[in-house]
Amino acid sequence: EGSRRFGQSDGRTPIDPTVEWTHADGSCAVIGGTEYQGDIVELRGTQIVADLCTGDLYSINETYLRQIPVRLDSPVDVSIGPDGELWVIDMEHGVRRITATPPTP
Repeated sequence: EGSRRFGQSDGRTPIDPTVEWTHADGSCAVIGGTEYQGDIVELRGTQIVADLCTGDLYSINETYLRQIPVRLDSPVDVSIGPDGELWVIDMEHGVRRITATPPTP
């Protein structure tokens, strides 16, 4: 995965990943990968992904991986909703809209 070869080469030239990280911190699977163009200015034009095991949500562009200050329990999908905003499906808490100001617990 990432910059490490996985399986047999099919003769095509691989493209290096923009961002990669290890499983050393408990990360296990990247979920999502949708480009955000909504109302949260800091996230516009970035790819949004989550990690299934850590529950961390990230914003990625060509030069950085930035953690978004939202904690999820078991994210299984990250998508753009019909309102153009970021939504996640979490196995513990269901469907949730991500906002610029995190909701008060």
